[in-house]
Amino acid sequence: MNVARKSLAALAALSFAFTTSAQSTIQFGFEEFNVKDLPPFVTGQASVEDSTSSLYIVTPAFEGQKFLFGDWIISIASPDGQPIQSFSMHIFVPRHSVPPNDYLIVVPGAVTATLTGAQNWQPLQGTFKSPVQALEMRVTWSFETIPAHFAIDDVQFVTVPEPKTFWLIPLGFALIAFRPLLKRSIR
Repeated sequence: MNVARKSLAALAALSFAFTTSAQSTIQFGFEEFNVKDLPPFVTGQASVEDSTSSLYIVTPAFEGQKFLFGDWIISIASPDGQPIQSFSMHIFVPRHSVPPNDYLIVVPGAVTATLTGAQNWQPLQGTFKSPVQALEMRVTWSFETIPAHFAIDDVQFVTVPEPKTFWLIPLGFALIAFRPLLKRSIR
């Protein structure tokens, strides 16, 4: 009867092992998209640009030739559709001729940062308390008062697989099959 419990535990562990996968890292840029395109995993006022097509960002991309130009609020999902646990990217916020040159960057649930407008790319990273389907980014100029233009490039997401419950089906069948043995061992 102890054998029934061991068999049941082994079946449960085996089922769980086959349906659980580890987190993965996805790094991407925007080179494969045409200028003025909106990638399918991005929503909001955004488009792929380069330094010759953008009116506001005239600096070269951080990597390659193209970057994602955003205006105020954008949302980026992982290209593989998996929930996002953490992120890192490079962001460019332009320097204005009129002070202040401070930008407020908010990624709800992960990071709130103040960056000074400069003519170079700056790193931005954060971790969510629980995985999210998409990273929402809000960028304002002059402390939350004026929507701002910005660019991002060299994005990296750490994603986690969605929880799978398929392993519960064989476990249920095993419990039904071993029920008579379990009843006898409990008595």
